[in-house]
Order: sequence, then C-alpha cells, then structure tokens
Amino acid sequence: AEEEEEEEEKEDTRPLWQWVLPPGGRMSAKQIRPGTWLVKKLQSGRCYISTKFAMRTGRYEWEVKFTKRGNNGSCNNYYGVAPVGGNQSNFLGQTGWALCSGGSKFRKGSSSSYCPSFSSPPVTIRVTVDCGKRQISFKGKGPSGNFGGVAYSDLELPVFAAISLEYPGSECEVTPISFRGGGGGGG
Repeated sequence: AEEEEEEEEKEDTRPLWQWVLPPGGRMSAKQIRPGTWLVKKLQSGRCYISTKFAMRTGRYEWEVKFTKRGNNGSCNNYYGVAPVGGNQSNFLGQTGWALCSGGSKFRKGSSSSYCPSFSSPPVTIRVTVDCGKRQISFKGKGPSGNFGGVAYSDLELPVFAAISLEYPGSECEVTPISFRGGGGGGG
C-alpha cells in the first residue's frame, strides 16, 4: 500500500505536446486520438511547426508516420528539432537539425547524405533527442528498407521538436513515445 501512495505522489513531468503554428496558416496540428497528432500542410510556402515545450534535459523520443504525399506528387519533408529563435518561415533544414525525406541530414542549412530517400508513404521515423549528449538520432523504416543512427552531436539546447512538410496536402502523424530524466521543459 505504501508503494501505491508513493507512486501517486510522483509528479508527472512528461511534456505536454502543444504546437506553435507558422505564420500565415500554412500548417495545422490536430489531436486525432490520445497522444497522436495529425500535422498537415495547408498552403504553399516555406515553414515549420514546432512544439511549445523546450527540450533542455533528459531524453525524448517520438514517432513520425508520413502518411500522405502532397498535391505536387513529390516531397522534401523535414523531421527533427528547431533552435530557440528559429525562423518558422524557413524549412526546418535551413534553421535546425533535421532528416529530409530525400535522404540527407541537415544542420542549419548544411546537408550531407544520411540514408536512402523515403519520399513515398508509408514511412515511419523514430526521432530521439538526448540532451545530455546533445544528440539527435533517427531510426526509420520505409520502402527502401531500414536506416538510422546518430545524425548530430552538437545540438544547441534548448531545442523544440519540429516538422516541415513541403507541399500542400502532405500529412504525417506524430506520437510522443517516451521521456526520461530532467523536467518536462515547460509549456
């Protein structure tokens, strides 16, 4: 009985996933079931969506399922993290640390090859941010097979989970998987 009481007294430090939308109504985020968000690109133009909470300490994991390709038929979507003060009128790869569906990894506008292209849905990507190591890692499964590993070890903390979808009509589902250590980062 004492163990149950102790567990009830523990504070839930998991961050609350809410989103900062880019200017101009170009993207949306809607909770479609408990713990899962549908992120959509509504209008053309460079932009990204990010979480309201900052990752400062601990280890965060979330899953992104690329479910629908945009109206254009091609895509360069970016999944990763944005820095404090990042310009949401840019693609995420221009301002943060990200994996692009074309197979490149991006750090503030610089890119290098990382994995095979995964621009056709369905694709599932797990993003891991380890604040203690200042690392971002990606693990994925797509039409070209599995890929993954540490992409960068130079994150400038704090950072925010972020996504860019290139063309209107593109959609992905975002599901937080786990959070360990540190505080929830605030809202």
